[in-house]
Amino acid sequence: MRLAVAYRGELYVFGGYNARLNRHFQDLWKYTPESGGWQRVDVQGKGPCARRRQCCCTVGDKILLFGGTSPSQDQDPQDEFYLMDHSDLYILDFSPSLKTLCKLSVIHHNLDQSCLPHDIRWELSAMTTNSNISRPLLSSHG
Repeated sequence: MRLAVAYRGELYVFGGYNARLNRHFQDLWKYTPESGGWQRVDVQGKGPCARRRQCCCTVGDKILLFGGTSPSQDQDPQDEFYLMDHSDLYILDFSPSLKTLCKLSVIHHNLDQSCLPHDIRWELSAMTTNSNISRPLLSSHG
């Protein structure tokens, strides 16, 4: 099952879990009702890991994705798995500011940040720091 959110007459679907394949997804798709077609959406920046049970909503020109669960990274995919609860937030911004585009460029090209103002360095750190605060919990495949 995958979670969907509507934005400007289109439907966006991210991630999900297929129990038959025992596989979590981290892809983003857009459905356009007028054409009846699906299109994979490629985004810039670091996106969320494969997950299910996340929460999404729209705020202005942004889709916010919060939380969800995914398998712990240190396990064999064939074993009974531990689910990691996420408490992270990702934003898909359809109208990013010039400031946001510049910060993404600094991150993407691994540019020197030492000459930047303190508040910009803090924002860059917040954009790139892992925010997981929970530990894996034993769970069934459901």
